[in-house]
Amino acid sequence: DKPHVIYGDIIVENGATLTLIEGTELYLHNKTWIVIDSLSSLKSLGSSVKPIIIQSDRTDNYSLIDYANNPGQWGQIWMLQGSYNNIFKYTIIKNGQIGIRVDGVNNMSQLPKEPNLIIENSIIYNMSNVGLLAQGSYVYGENNLFVNCGESLLALNFGGSYEFNHCTFANFWPYSSRQTPSIFINNYYEDENDLIQNRDLLKAQFSNCIIDGQNENEIIFDRNEKSQFNYTFDHCIMKISDDVWNEWNNTSSANNIISESVNFIDYELNNFELDSNSIAIDAGKNIGINIDLLGQPRDLNPDIGCFEKQ
Repeated sequence: DKPHVIYGDIIVENGATLTLIEGTELYLHNKTWIVIDSLSSLKSLGSSVKPIIIQSDRTDNYSLIDYANNPGQWGQIWMLQGSYNNIFKYTIIKNGQIGIRVDGVNNMSQLPKEPNLIIENSIIYNMSNVGLLAQGSYVYGENNLFVNCGESLLALNFGGSYEFNHCTFANFWPYSSRQTPSIFINNYYEDENDLIQNRDLLKAQFSNCIIDGQNENEIIFDRNEKSQFNYTFDHCIMKISDDVWNEWNNTSSANNIISESVNFIDYELNNFELDSNSIAIDAGKNIGINIDLLGQPRDLNPDIGCFEKQ
C-alpha cells in the first residue's frame, strides 16, 4: 500500500517467482534493471481499478526537464533465456530505456509449450529505445497500448512465435527524429564472427491491431530466405506504403486497411481512444475478446485496436 523505490537492481533467480499484487507502484532509480533469471518468473497482476505502475523515481520538474514524462530514466525489465510463465496484467510501464525484453531459445524446436511472456490490458510508453523487445521467444498479447518509443514499439528479432490481438501500436515520438519503424520483424542475426545465424519465425500474427505513427512505413520486414518467415495481419489498420505492402503481402493476410488515418481523439495529448469518425470503429473481426483495455464491453462488430468506442 506504499510506493517501493528501488536503488540498484532487482534480480529474481534460482527458480523464484516475484509477484506484484494489484496497486503496486515501483519507482526505479537511474540505471535500475529488473532481471528475471533462467527458470524464474515475474507476475505483475494488476486490475482495472488498481493497475500496477512501473516508472522512474523522479516526477519533478527541474532545470526545464519534466521528469514525470522524460524517457530513458531507468534500464529495462529483462527475462533471460530460460525464463518462462511471465505474466503482465493491467500494468503501466513508462519512462525507461526498454520496457520489457524477452530472450528465448537458439533452436525454435525448443520453444516452451507455454509463452515466455503473456501481456494483457497493459500500457508501455515513453521508452527511449524499445517498448517490447522479443528475441527468439514465445509471446502472447491482447488489449495492450504501445506508445511513443524512441526506436520501435515492438521488435521481434531472431525468429520465434508471437500473437497480438486488439493491440494499438502508435508511435508519434515527440523528442527527436525517428528513423526506425513502430514494428520490426526479422528471422536472423549476425554473430560476433560476422556469420549469419538463421532463426525460424514460426508465427507473427496480428489480429484487430492498429499500427500507426508519423513515419511513412511503420512496419519493416527483415527476412533471410534460409529461415521460415511466417506472418499474418488480419483486420488491421497499418501505416505502410502501398509499394512496401504489395512487395511483402502474403495470401494469409486479409481485410486490412492500409495507410489510412486512424483518427485518435488527440495523439499529441496521449489520448489514443478512437474519435467518433475513426475508420477503426466496427471494422474488426469478432475473435472472442469481449472487453477492451478500459474494461468496456465490445459489440459483435468490434473496433480495431485496444479501445472500443462507446
